Amino acid sequence: MTKVSQISPGQLTALLLTGRIAISMSFAPTMHQVSNGTDFFLSALLHGGFILLCILPVLWFGRRSGGAGTLDYAYVLWGKGGGTAVASGYALLCLLIQTMDLLRFNQFVSTTLTPGLSRVVLCAALVAVAFGAAFYGIQAVGRAASIVFFAVVVAVVGIALALLPEMEWIHFPPFLYDGMSPVLSGALEELPRTLEIALLGLALPYVAGKNGTAKAGALFAAGVVILSSLIQATSVGVLGDFSGMVLFPYYTAVTAAQVSILQRLDIVAAAVWLAALLIKTAFIGVLYLHCVGRMLGDKARLPAAVAGGAAVTVAGLFLGGFILQQERWFIWIVSAVLLGIFAVLLPLILTSLNRIDTISNAMELRGFGKNSKRTWYTQRPFARRDFIALGVGAALLLISLTVTIRFGRFYNPFL
Repeated sequence: MTKVSQISPGQLTALLLTGRIAISMSFAPTMHQVSNGTDFFLSALLHGGFILLCILPVLWFGRRSGGAGTLDYAYVLWGKGGGTAVASGYALLCLLIQTMDLLRFNQFVSTTLTPGLSRVVLCAALVAVAFGAAFYGIQAVGRAASIVFFAVVVAVVGIALALLPEMEWIHFPPFLYDGMSPVLSGALEELPRTLEIALLGLALPYVAGKNGTAKAGALFAAGVVILSSLIQATSVGVLGDFSGMVLFPYYTAVTAAQVSILQRLDIVAAAVWLAALLIKTAFIGVLYLHCVGRMLGDKARLPAAVAGGAAVTVAGLFLGGFILQQERWFIWIVSAVLLGIFAVLLPLILTSLNRIDTISNAMELRGFGKNSKRTWYTQRPFARRDFIALGVGAALLLISLTVTIRFGRFYNPFL
């Protein structure tokens, strides 16, 4: 396993939560569009449970492998060819996640911010800065994520308190107003938007501590439930049903806040969200460069970063309209499949192969299969009481069958 710099479980939690909250702040929340009113709290809670279920195979694998990542273990079990195939899949997944985030950023800039700078320049600058930060390593990105995460929490809580007078409690009907089906649909719809947990197996070597990843996963699930609920409660409480008709309801709701000298808190929300998106892109860039380094060596990291950044920028700028139109069905299905493959299937396969390898080595060391006839460490022949027990059992079987067949169902104790 390649030696890498490590971060604390708290920094990993900050990295994951910062990236997830960036999606909740910048993308139209959809849980309340499926689970109406107050039911999105239940959807968020169920969503956190689904996250824990998805990361359990990775945690199980990490415990069995002693902290080795799925990519490192793939190279050990499947050799260079199999490991390169897994590394290629992970690298493409990293670029896909970055592309989807850039699509939302591009749409946000085009429809909401409309700055003086060109959106092409802004998108290219975001990707360039993120990939440049990735070269500083996981520790630098983790420290920056801790600071940005603190700013995100302060901003989300502060905006919620500022908008509290603007909220209408009529927008929050009783729980399970339309039954349990919308709650379940809302939780399932949000799960593929947490696609970064599919990279958790790749990030295992970067986390310090024996149970560091498990702690980070539990904190991440709890944080998603709390912060996503707060963000969506703010949007629905202020906008009501109108929140389902706008592209960025949280940003739209924030424009109504007026606090002290900050007459428009939407500027604060946009700045914090942009910083969170930058941290997420840089973190995934670190994992992307890790995959490239394992496939092609460290010298290929810089050309691969340039090529990957260019591909993400081009796709984010010129494929945005087509991809976002398909997000509610095609992209959701693709994301769900990728989440199942990299977060569930791959760790389970590697764990099973690890156990098979351990058992086969143990059998080989014990000389299993050396002789044509099996040998025994100890052999215990049948005694008289063993034959008596077999005879009693056979007699009881014959008696029960005779009584059942001859005297009918009345004597059948099972009917």
